[in-house]
Amino acid sequence: MNNLPEPILDNIYKYKHQLEFKHVMDELSGNMDNLYFTTKLELIKYLVKNADEIDCIIMYPNQRVTVKDYIKKLSKKDFN
Repeated sequence: MNNLPEPILDNIYKYKHQLEFKHVMDELSGNMDNLYFTTKLELIKYLVKNADEIDCIIMYPNQRVTVKDYIKKLSKKDFN
């Protein structure tokens, strides 16, 4: 295998890596359909329902907030 040209070795390693992490990508891409909300109220309901399963919300720039604090922020924006 060491006699193969560099581009072919790159392809082999790339596809090997893709196959090893296929289950992760399937899980991530499968869950994306459920994470689209048309209103903030739908998002808030989802967060309240799944608060125990969600570790934190990552805001820009890499600021982590608890789910409860994020719900408070969203609620303040809606009612002010």
